[in-house]
Amino acid sequence: MKTFKWTFPEMPMTDRKKNPPRNNRKSYPGLGWLITGIAFSISSLLYIETSSGFVKGIKTYFWSFGEGTILSSDLYSRSSSGGGTVNYSVVIDGFLVEANTEVFKNWSIKTEAKYDKWKSQYAQGSSATVYYNKTGETSLGRWPNSYSYQSGLQGITTFFYGLSLVYRGTKQLKANKAKQATPNGTPVV
Repeated sequence: MKTFKWTFPEMPMTDRKKNPPRNNRKSYPGLGWLITGIAFSISSLLYIETSSGFVKGIKTYFWSFGEGTILSSDLYSRSSSGGGTVNYSVVIDGFLVEANTEVFKNWSIKTEAKYDKWKSQYAQGSSATVYYNKTGETSLGRWPNSYSYQSGLQGITTFFYGLSLVYRGTKQLKANKAKQATPNGTPVV
């Protein structure tokens, strides 16, 4: 029995394949990493700036503090966390200042007892430590106890990732310059 062998004619080469155009452009490996790293770093700084609870929580470590009174609270419980808004008053330099703030708390497992204990801290009429600065900005807690720190940490992580990309791109660009500086293209070690 004869076997049949499929054969395909070879396609003729085009002029472009025979004589490809010569580009005198230099390649810059690492430039993409550098640009991407700068973009990540800038966007992360903007992200950190817009996560006001994170920034405010960090600033409270440099503020004064005093005793305040809880006026009202609107708190909620979700799964293993709680949050909401608390209205409070505090006397700053002889003036009564009323303010409200967002509060947040995470606990490891969902239990009503933990939520009730946390909620009792913000019961109407109870006293609380209030942190304040010279301009009258106030806060009920320091970071990370009372604010959602996840958004701020995400911004910091993105910033360091961007810096690592900048480092990688800079390292590749320097290696490329060293490679191009040698006569035969092999880097000198």
